[in-house]
Amino acid sequence: MNHYTHLKDQIIAFFTKGYCISPDKIVIEPLKRDYERLGIDYVNKSLDLVGVDDDGDLLIAEIKNYRESKESVSSWWSWWKKHHQIHDRYSNEVNSCKGNIKGWIAAIDGQLKDYCIAYETDTGFLILEGYSFFDENVTKACELLENEIDIEFELTVSKNDIGFLEVTYNQ
Repeated sequence: MNHYTHLKDQIIAFFTKGYCISPDKIVIEPLKRDYERLGIDYVNKSLDLVGVDDDGDLLIAEIKNYRESKESVSSWWSWWKKHHQIHDRYSNEVNSCKGNIKGWIAAIDGQLKDYCIAYETDTGFLILEGYSFFDENVTKACELLENEIDIEFELTVSKNDIGFLEVTYNQ
């Protein structure tokens, strides 16, 4: 735990300002009791961020810190390919692109999508520390996914170089 403590204030400020969510309704690295406090059914998928707005709409996010992304991104595809056959969903264009791009595809259309399905929501966030370092590969991954599946993206990058990629799955 405490992988994202250094990002907490900036992340909460983003959702408080941009989405009018009360800070006490957002939890980073939540424990089971946090889900209960927010009135959210815990479905055995541990999120990096969970929240609820004033209307009761669910907010979920996967957070990738700089070190984790820099060291591990290409391995994400291998894991999702092995355990979830993620490669079967895509054309040769996706399957033949470089590993770092496929890693971001796995994070977006594997991990985050899996969380959205489990928590029965169409929208989730991928939050990326040090976004400018990953911008080119994340952008290419998003472009490829837009051509492959029914998905929408909206990106906001904070002044502290944290990328907030809002992903909506239209399926």
